[in-house]
Amino acid sequence: MTMRPPPGERRIEAGLTDYLLDYNQEWAMKADLDLPEGGQALTDDFRRNIINGVAGSGKTLILLYRLRLLYRLYPNKRFLVLTHHRPLRRDLESRFARLEGRLPENVKWRTFNELCCHHWL
Repeated sequence: MTMRPPPGERRIEAGLTDYLLDYNQEWAMKADLDLPEGGQALTDDFRRNIINGVAGSGKTLILLYRLRLLYRLYPNKRFLVLTHHRPLRRDLESRFARLEGRLPENVKWRTFNELCCHHWL
């Protein structure tokens, strides 16, 4: 069932503006995604971040570029990316493969249920 607005009424204003990042907030979130050569000293200060936003606001890109940065800085470490369901896991995995050019062995992609079953069995 769809509802049409009355003739002559157009909704052209942006919706959900309270939930979108402004330009300064977006810059602050993305500032540490790809460090220049001189920024290598800052790499020991990785902190936990909680990123939330509406669909299409760039959460996945932030995750993938942060993973790429960590993977390049610490090639001998192991990484685990947990998701809710398999289609999302496969999408993230294929995006990272396109971004990096391959799927590294030390990056594991699992759903939460897969991780639980792996440790249970």
